[in-house]
Amino acid sequence: MRHEDTSAVRELRAFRTLDESTFTWLSGVSFVQSFPAGMTIHNQGQDADFLFINLAGTVELATRHGDTEGAVAMLGVGRLFPLASVVLDTQSLYFARTTNACRIAMIPAPIIRESMDRSPDFTRALLDELARENLEHVREINNQKLRGSIERLANWLLAAAAEQGPQIKLPYSKRTLASLLGMSPENLSRTLVQIRNHGVEVHGAQFKVNDPEQLRGVAKPTKLIDLVA
Repeated sequence: MRHEDTSAVRELRAFRTLDESTFTWLSGVSFVQSFPAGMTIHNQGQDADFLFINLAGTVELATRHGDTEGAVAMLGVGRLFPLASVVLDTQSLYFARTTNACRIAMIPAPIIRESMDRSPDFTRALLDELARENLEHVREINNQKLRGSIERLANWLLAAAAEQGPQIKLPYSKRTLASLLGMSPENLSRTLVQIRNHGVEVHGAQFKVNDPEQLRGVAKPTKLIDLVA
């Protein structure tokens, strides 16, 4: 890896506690590759041969069963995948696809597992990452099991507004948004019509939150489900 890529990985929470000699050995057998938008970089059911680290861009994790495909999560810079499958040396349960141009660091999975054997601190750091991933998944399960479609969309808008401000640009397709929110595209379309009555303007892939408090009244955010509450 180039020096700037090595530094970017070193600064990640999971790699800060790794001793210098082990990190030097690990980075020496790793590499970084650039991928265009729409490229599948890891397949569902594939052995987890590498731990991937997203250094630039956004990666979509998704699953497929027969002709049905569903988005699971969107990963920004600094996220690791498929971490659980690497630790357990098993097949991945999802595939990973770039939504825009990405730079991905790739560390051989056996090197990760050997580094865990060498460093209890590194093992604890990866355990922390897995615990955070688990909390994310449980939050999303609760979101989809316990809320109606308009509540899910309202909370997504609140979270997006916290990052982008009141003017929100959808960073991916509406079909992907529907999948992430556990809806069909048709259900999302109906819900977008409803959300206009609650302080939100909708213009294609652009949203404007005119009345955050009214939207919050619909969303009813809670710290047990939402990061923005």
